[in-house]
Amino acid sequence: MIDFLWFVGYTKDISVVRRHYVTLRQMRLNLALSQEQLAKELGVDITTISGWETGKKKPNLENVRKIAQFFNLSIPEVWKIIEETKNENKS
Repeated sequence: MIDFLWFVGYTKDISVVRRHYVTLRQMRLNLALSQEQLAKELGVDITTISGWETGKKKPNLENVRKIAQFFNLSIPEVWKIIEETKNENKS
């Protein structure tokens, strides 16, 4: 997985994400962003980012749109990532 993340980060080719299930945390780290930096970019609190990454919270539609725009993804792709995050944290 680290090689994949390095590749995406190196190329900045977010379209690679479309072929793989990744988590919001992985996408954030891929861009070398802290939770604080991503929170600022999306206009939310750092605790909101933490909640999304742990699967304890789900973003509302407005925030899903912000995530999609920031990471250059479609809304359905963001929902898949959110579900993957939730599922990963259940195990």
